[in-house]
Amino acid sequence: MVIAGTNSLRWHNSKVQVFSSDCRKLRVAKMAEVRPAQRSCRRQNCNISLGASSSNDDSVWKGLPDHLIEAVLKRLPLAPICRFRAVCKGWNSLLTSYRFCQQLAGIPWIYVVIFQKENSGALYDPVERNWYRCIIPHLHGKDVRPLASAGSLICLYDTDNQRLCVANPLKNSVRPLPHPPCLRWPFVEVGMTLNGDNISSGYKIVSLGTGGSYVIYDSLQNNWIHRGRLPSVCLPLSFVPGSKVVSIGCKVYFLRIKPDGLISYNMDNDIWEQFFVQLPSNLSDYSLAEGEGKLLLLEATSGRTCRLQVFELQNLRWRTVSCTPANFCGEFYKSNVLMQCISNQKLIMVSLSSDILTRIYTYDVLERKWYRDILLPPGMERTKGKQKILLGAAFDSSLTASA
Repeated sequence: MVIAGTNSLRWHNSKVQVFSSDCRKLRVAKMAEVRPAQRSCRRQNCNISLGASSSNDDSVWKGLPDHLIEAVLKRLPLAPICRFRAVCKGWNSLLTSYRFCQQLAGIPWIYVVIFQKENSGALYDPVERNWYRCIIPHLHGKDVRPLASAGSLICLYDTDNQRLCVANPLKNSVRPLPHPPCLRWPFVEVGMTLNGDNISSGYKIVSLGTGGSYVIYDSLQNNWIHRGRLPSVCLPLSFVPGSKVVSIGCKVYFLRIKPDGLISYNMDNDIWEQFFVQLPSNLSDYSLAEGEGKLLLLEATSGRTCRLQVFELQNLRWRTVSCTPANFCGEFYKSNVLMQCISNQKLIMVSLSSDILTRIYTYDVLERKWYRDILLPPGMERTKGKQKILLGAAFDSSLTASA
């Protein structure tokens, strides 16, 4: 029993149950004193207010204009937008409309695979800085390589089935391409451009063979056209191993050695050009990149110190733009590294691999800053182990574009 005075509080363990029972009886007695009419009135008012609130909420949300819903949803990351498509048919049609997709266009995503690792596809969202597992249907080979990209589409090659295809990873749309005539794998290089400002105008793919012959694929005609051979001034072909083919507008650019320089091809008028540009050093790993419509060069030096450096093409010379701080790549001290580079206009992703280690770094083109990415794609552990090479391509985030 509890005995409470003005200045004292004492417990009696043997009477606790009695106190609890008496307390319940006291509460019941007080509730009985409330008049039934008063209780029913309160219930009625409560029901009326709740019903009015629910009705008002339904009417407000039911009549909310589409442009207001678009204004809210377009500020969300792409991953929740994909989930909102499953809410109802109205939202699905709204989120896949041309107007909303135009408003949604932002920083391109990156699709990567781990070299010779089956079902290792992953998507990188630069805004959320997060990875999502992505397995493209109809591509079940162990070695699937992203070769090029344009707009929201990626050109991939399935080496097991020796088949080229074009896909939109966000929509799971895949289009197998006919076998190119007069060319067999391995191709020397593959480039891709859009015919216009958007994917509805179609796209073209150029594929170079080892002897200098090349073919063009036109998506509107769905066939390959054998254009002949490169001009003799561009031969023999010797490209930088692992360097990316960069597309800017209707042109694709290739980084070559012996002699050092660039080779460009205009998809619209079928014109090849060659530029002699000396590489900064012969003891580094290089890759072409694109940032804000400009040609960039990524350099990874190996040996006693490992560092990453960015160059910009100015007056046919590579000018230094940015370099990683000291000890930024300290994990690769006295190691020979292999670099893979993926650029998406505003962001450059660099994968460095040694015999026992793989790390990913990103470079902000606008801010000219380097970042260490803690997260790695699914299937690529941070622990020491066998070398893992990351292959990938950047693409515009689109929920409607079909291959």
